[in-house]
Amino acid sequence: MVIQTRIHDGINVKTRTYREVYGINYNAMRIGFYLQRSFCKWGEMIKLKGTERTVLASFGKIEL
Repeated sequence: MVIQTRIHDGINVKTRTYREVYGINYNAMRIGFYLQRSFCKWGEMIKLKGTERTVLASFGKIEL
């Protein structure tokens, strides 16, 4: 599974892409993602599959 995270830290949006995320790695990544919500303005975790985008988790009001 390929997961992309977009996090706005108050100044700019940081985008990171993680490949080959399965099982325990996914759970740890999701916990870490939610721990950032006290420091960041907003965030979004997206599953990428071809041209399909599925939002797995998010926090804050997402600005485009």
